[in-house]
Amino acid sequence: MKMKNLLLLAALALMPLVACNASGTSSNAGDQAAPAAAPAKPDLGFVKKLGVDASKLGTVGDNFDFSAIQEYVPLEDEQVFKLLPMVQNLNEGEVEGGYYLEGARALPGGYTMLLYGVEYGDSGTDLMGIYDKNGNLTDFMQLGNCDEFMTIECNDEMTQGKAQVVKTFMKFSSPNEFSIDKTIMVADWKRPPSEEESLPSNFTKVHWLVQTLNNYDIDGQGRITLVDEKEVKRQGDIDPDFKRWNAIGNLGHLPASDPNRIECLSKMANDLYEQLGRGGYDEDPSYHIQQVVAEYFDSNPQTLLQWIYNNRNKKNLIVEHFEQIFANGWRNKYTLVKAIEQMRNKDAQKYLEELTAQWGPRDAVG
Repeated sequence: MKMKNLLLLAALALMPLVACNASGTSSNAGDQAAPAAAPAKPDLGFVKKLGVDASKLGTVGDNFDFSAIQEYVPLEDEQVFKLLPMVQNLNEGEVEGGYYLEGARALPGGYTMLLYGVEYGDSGTDLMGIYDKNGNLTDFMQLGNCDEFMTIECNDEMTQGKAQVVKTFMKFSSPNEFSIDKTIMVADWKRPPSEEESLPSNFTKVHWLVQTLNNYDIDGQGRITLVDEKEVKRQGDIDPDFKRWNAIGNLGHLPASDPNRIECLSKMANDLYEQLGRGGYDEDPSYHIQQVVAEYFDSNPQTLLQWIYNNRNKKNLIVEHFEQIFANGWRNKYTLVKAIEQMRNKDAQKYLEELTAQWGPRDAVG
């Protein structure tokens, strides 16, 4: 890829999400003012009704360190489907990986925040769900991997090497306002042979580091808004791959209720296509954009379908990527058919039925 394209992608990676999201920043928070107080402990009655043993689930305090979680509460498949309905859109209704609860916090207005971890072999991710007093999911947010130590290289004795490390802290400044402080770095490490079973903590050289701080609030309807985002610290020559895909990945971490996240993704895709051309765009960016489109469909299918209908007369790449996730088998066509059937706008429903009629393998529906 040419240097000018790398510079473009680097600039996109540094672009604050709220710049694209500014027009919708107050749309969630302005509907209803959130109450000023919350109980000290969350009401986990709706979790216990599902048969989840929440007795050891930790409470998320005002200062929460993802690396200091003491207890993980595993979830069975049916419990996952009840708490995170969007998971049913994945892998033809089967749970892939292991889901577990990491913590809970009471929020104003009877809402509850649950933090989840998901493990896929050697990788993983963290999720956040907001629930009303009846256990209905009111908002959802992908957090990425909040506590990662990924070995890049090491010696045979496993006493020194290089790793990518992620550290994340969440802090509540008020009952309905919080920040996520995330540091991603690549560093050399060392440890004595006697500590082989524990993760290294002695970093001898930091090759590069990026620290970001995102501020959020939760409104009186249990919806999350990204208020602002800023880069706190930058050190070293950042990995080009991180520069390229961090901005796209961050769009995948916007709250499911965000009214502008699809428009932001569409704009980024169009900008990349214009700068790179079809060949350069298809080489890598299209794959990452497609991943985010799939996540948008999983978390809020009706909003994505309605956006496609509302923008049917405008040129964009979202529809192309949306079709690809079914053509490539990333999602089952049956989930799309059911989502279209649930659309309330009959004109939009008819348009989507005709648009998607030939998408995906024919036997996926039957």
